[in-house]
Amino acid sequence: MPLSQRQLARVIVFKVLYNRLLLENNPLADIYLFQQSGLVGETKVFAEKLLASAWDNKDEIEKHINERLENTNKDRLQTNLYALFLLSVGELFYMPKQDRRIIINEALLIARSYIGEHVIALCNGVLHKLADVKEWEASKTDVTL
Repeated sequence: MPLSQRQLARVIVFKVLYNRLLLENNPLADIYLFQQSGLVGETKVFAEKLLASAWDNKDEIEKHINERLENTNKDRLQTNLYALFLLSVGELFYMPKQDRRIIINEALLIARSYIGEHVIALCNGVLHKLADVKEWEASKTDVTL
């Protein structure tokens, strides 16, 4: 089944993040992946925002991930799984108009396709915990007097 434009954008951003982590932020890899993707218009803007939300907040996202990992730390994660966490948590925390169920489902599809079945439970658990934290934090600020 062909990917929707948003799904394609998430896959491209996942690949860009993975390459940045492996190649120490080589801008040529970013340019190549974005050019080869064929993303245009709203979808390209969405992908750029998604990339910025993940990469610009990398340290904060890493802190949240490490707090939710049980018996594991970030250094023991596969690089591609870490890239997927950056993508998904960046979208969960910094692009609040996106539905958390869609973000998590898309992450699981990417995990299945690019990482493997063995990470699905970990990915699902960590992302659900972080989505719950984000909702709780948002509810604290929504209280009106």
